[in-house]
Amino acid sequence: MKKANIIFSIVFVLVLLIGCQSENINGKEKFKAIVLENETTTLIVEPIKGANELNNAKKIIVLTEGATLIDQNGKERMIQDIIPNMEVEIYYDGAIAESDPPQIQQCQKIVLLDK
Repeated sequence: MKKANIIFSIVFVLVLLIGCQSENINGKEKFKAIVLENETTTLIVEPIKGANELNNAKKIIVLTEGATLIDQNGKERMIQDIIPNMEVEIYYDGAIAESDPPQIQQCQKIVLLDK
């Protein structure tokens, strides 16, 4: 019985580790999304199909305070440059608060993508 519990625990941990993968660049998680609303201090985004974050919710609130905002060429941008239906790439610490909708409170960078 004890062996079965140990095996179950190992399998459970492996499933968690595999299931929680997302693209990790230099210790940061990232995903692409479409902006639904820009509320200056927050963005409401919808992760693009294929993003692991889409498993959490169809909408995610991203707190923008302290985040670097740039375009694809590395040029600094302002929060006002982000408009609804724009595609962006969100870099964050990997934590998503379990609220409704979920929140990313530690966003490090937002890249505005041309489309």
